[in-house]
Amino acid sequence: MPTIDENRFFTPIIEFDVAPEQQQALIEGIADEVERRFKRYAGFVSASFHASDDGRRVINYAQWRSKEDWTASGRTSNEEESSAAILEVVKRCGAKQLEAHFFRVARVIENAEHSKRVLVFGKLPEVLRSVTEPLDALGFAVQGSTDWEHASGQFDARDFDLIVFGSALVGPVSERLRIEFARQSPTVRFVDAFAPIAVKQIVSALDGEHTKHITDFHVVEDGADYLVQARILKQCTVRIEVYRMPDAPPPDIELVDQSEAMPGTFEQRIEARYRTHGLELVMTVNDHEYYLHRIPT
Repeated sequence: MPTIDENRFFTPIIEFDVAPEQQQALIEGIADEVERRFKRYAGFVSASFHASDDGRRVINYAQWRSKEDWTASGRTSNEEESSAAILEVVKRCGAKQLEAHFFRVARVIENAEHSKRVLVFGKLPEVLRSVTEPLDALGFAVQGSTDWEHASGQFDARDFDLIVFGSALVGPVSERLRIEFARQSPTVRFVDAFAPIAVKQIVSALDGEHTKHITDFHVVEDGADYLVQARILKQCTVRIEVYRMPDAPPPDIELVDQSEAMPGTFEQRIEARYRTHGLELVMTVNDHEYYLHRIPT
């Protein structure tokens, strides 16, 4: 499914003239060749085919990661064969190519509902509803499922902007599904979520206005303590909290540290006592970036 984002992809648009009775044959023939050949080229993102109401025009709207990737595809040993196959389809359908132009997306205005298509996977139905119902109230087009074992056969990643995995599924299950869904749609995004903050995580992930402030987040053991480490890209406010087990005595959440972080290496020690009854370590950056670490039981 094409992703229409400003200044993101290089976009060739090709127009064909065809007899109405051959319009669908032209679309299917070119699409089959794109599926068979062009999808394997580095940098290829998507190809869409638009059929005019009068049956006499077909527009091929393609997306490549960059102009350089598109140009490089023309230098591969298979490109001449691929182009010849497309031309054979055009000839067989009695069509002709009218125009080819190259564009970038300069401006996008959209109905927000259509950029908030979310698929959420969870283990427990009641926890899943605690995430999907608030999203639905916010106007998101959200689907939830606890049947992760058959997920890639039941859902098509091209129908979603974001796919979310509950913390109980993070690990081999989510990694397998990421691979399978990425094959369906190379542009779909993924989030590993923690139920108490999952709605905030999802809203933030679909808000393209925020700038990433940290990278290389990881947690290592230092004796009985943890060390939270990251690289700060821009000055930001960092808050580190430990969410406790549901059956633990109060408080439900322990604040470990909140401070301003400057660009450079970041490190924060988490004392061993926080691991007692600890469930999830959450690092929040500027109230819109979230980084998780599950505390082993």
